[in-house]
This record gives sequence, structure tokens and C-alpha cells, in this order.
Amino acid sequence: MDAWDLLAGGVDHSLGGNGGPACQAFRSRNQWNWETLLIVCASCSLAWWSLRGRGEVWKVVGLGARRRSLLDQLALATHSLVLALVIGYKLASRQGANLANPCHLVLVVQVYLLAAPPSPSTHLIFSVHLGLLSGALQAVLFPVTNTYRLAGEVALYWGQHLAMLLLPLLLASRGAPYTPHSLPPLRSSALAFATFFLYHMLVLQPLALASGMNLGYVLCPPASSLPLVFGQHYILAALVTQALAIATTTTLYSLLLPRSHLTLHQASVMSETQF
Repeated sequence: MDAWDLLAGGVDHSLGGNGGPACQAFRSRNQWNWETLLIVCASCSLAWWSLRGRGEVWKVVGLGARRRSLLDQLALATHSLVLALVIGYKLASRQGANLANPCHLVLVVQVYLLAAPPSPSTHLIFSVHLGLLSGALQAVLFPVTNTYRLAGEVALYWGQHLAMLLLPLLLASRGAPYTPHSLPPLRSSALAFATFFLYHMLVLQPLALASGMNLGYVLCPPASSLPLVFGQHYILAALVTQALAIATTTTLYSLLLPRSHLTLHQASVMSETQF
């Protein structure tokens, strides 16, 4: 079994929206080009606007030296185990390219946040990742499990996404840097949106075209879920639906999680300490 077979050899192209020649032909090459150019330019502009306020974004509060609690260690072990199981299932089903899907990458980010020392950078990553959890929320609200064939794979699907949605509550209990920043959520929502679409256009789209897998639904719309994104220009419709989803998710977490106010100097000092 070669490496490419592990990445895409087990994909069932007979399932609608799962990939294959018809899915790859859904959008013309010309449409790919101009949609990619439009979305990349818009995303870069949003990222530039968002990061213009990075000095304010890094003003976090409540950083304090503390050891990892038993609950923190259990969360890190559990998230790491879930990640290992996800990798194992994808390779066992010969669909390794699915590991590039956004939810799996956000899971990796959460493992990093659990293990990383407090710093301004972890605060920024935490704030942006809250918007990216819109994918996990949509996975719970609009589940797609018809491609799962191995025992326990559906249970892992639910366990992974629910754990991802709950983790910010645990992280926030530590205090800063795991709290939303003091600005309105619009700026971090915009940066999450830019990150989401730059990743889809510049990473997932080439990988999907090469593998024939409908990664992140960049080749064709899903067959049964999210009916609002159907149609020839569903990618442009997704700009609106995902913007709303990311803004809503960011706002919900901003309302649920505590806020705090600490200077960048204090945050930098704390980055040199151990939990």
C-alpha cells in the first residue's frame, strides 16, 4: 500500500458531495481562478485590517503563574488521545487527506493551547480559534456521518466535536490569556474569517483537486446538509453563511467567557514562567 492510497484510496465517490470526477467538474477552471483571486484578496484585506489593532488585541488580563491542575492534565491527555484516534481512523480507512479538514486542524490548535505557556501569542490564537469553532458547531447541528464505516468512528465524531466546543470553558477557567480580548468580537471574527478562507483556497483547494476528495466542500456543495450553499456559485454563498457562523460563534463565546485586562508588559513577563 503506497502513501497516496493511504491519503485517498478509501474514498467512496459514489456518495453525493464526497468527491470524484463529477464533483471536480462542478466548477469550471475559470470559475476556480476568479473565485480564488476574489476570496484571497478579500481575506488578506480583512487580515490586514484585523492585525492593525494587534497592540490592543494583546492587552490581556489576569495572567498569573500557576501549575497545571489535574483537570488541565486530563484535558490535555484526552484531547491528545482524540487526535491520535482521529489520525488512526483516517489512515485505517485510507482517507488520510481528510486530516487536512479544518476541524482536525482546530483540534491540533486546541492541543497546543492546552500545552503552551501563557503569552500574548497564545491569547491571540485563542481569540481567533473561537471563531473557527463554528465548524465544530455546524458539525453538531448538521452532522454528516454517512462516510464512516469503522466501529466507533461515529462515536468519535460526536466526542471530538463536543469536546472541542466545551474546551474554551475549561481554558477560560484558568484566566488570561484564555479569555476573549477587550475589543468587540468583530476584529477577531474578521481574522478568523480570513484564516478560514485563506486556508480553504490556498491549501484545501489544491489538495482536493489533486486527490479528488471534496475537502471542506471546496470542489462541490454537500449533498444533504447546509442547503443554503447549494448552486453554481455556492462558494460565494458560503462567504456569507460562514461569515455569519463565525461571527455568531465568536459572539457566543465572548458572552459566555470572562474578560480581563492586563498590559502587554505583564503578559510578556508571564510568558517566561511555567504553569
